[in-house]
Amino acid sequence: MNFKDVFDKFKNALYPENETCDVCGGELAFESRYNLCSKCAEELEFNDGKICLTCGSPIYNEADYCLRCSKEINLFKLNRSPLVYEGLAKKTVLGFKYGEKRYLAKFLAKLMTDEFLKQNLLVDVIEFVPMTKKEKRKRGYNQAELLAIEVGANLKIELSRSLEKIKETPEQKKLTAKERAENLKSVFGISSQTDKGKDVLLIDDVFTTGATANECTKQLLKAGAKSVTVLTAAVTSLKPYMV
Repeated sequence: MNFKDVFDKFKNALYPENETCDVCGGELAFESRYNLCSKCAEELEFNDGKICLTCGSPIYNEADYCLRCSKEINLFKLNRSPLVYEGLAKKTVLGFKYGEKRYLAKFLAKLMTDEFLKQNLLVDVIEFVPMTKKEKRKRGYNQAELLAIEVGANLKIELSRSLEKIKETPEQKKLTAKERAENLKSVFGISSQTDKGKDVLLIDDVFTTGATANECTKQLLKAGAKSVTVLTAAVTSLKPYMV
């Protein structure tokens, strides 16, 4: 049995097949690796082309780094994402994040787990981008936490909860990159030293400007983490600026 057969057997053992599409809820006419109907599988924006070596955003020219990463200094090693935050992929993530579709955590975590394995990433522990207690009560759950729980269970990697959010912030989605960075200053803290000397995997739903990842990474490194790698469900595309 070659490596691919072993890898496929391992992945199939991780996820039992269901009978309905995880994205649209339609009945599956045949077995699907990700519980996707043929229509959703065709329409989802998978991040399977050339990507930025740092943030994982799609690259549409001959460069190795996107416009964002060629100008910014990132504290984390890299980010990888199985989906591009557009079209149906964006609608799916937004439904999970704001639409009470918590069941999508399992589907998105499957994609993230496979991306982790495909990239041959090596980590010791998993962290996730935290919320304040008030923010979590308002939404009802932390989507990054749900993803981290699922990915950790899939990969059999310990979940740590030393990262904490100590200050509430306005919604990031309407802010510019510079405003996002300012908005997140002194927002995160560390409650324990459990990640000291460890390679950390930081989980979030979407990678946009890298501001959140950088601020969380800053705190983890200050607390003694050896390195931080980021894994998100989707990454935004800089296509309008890269053509």
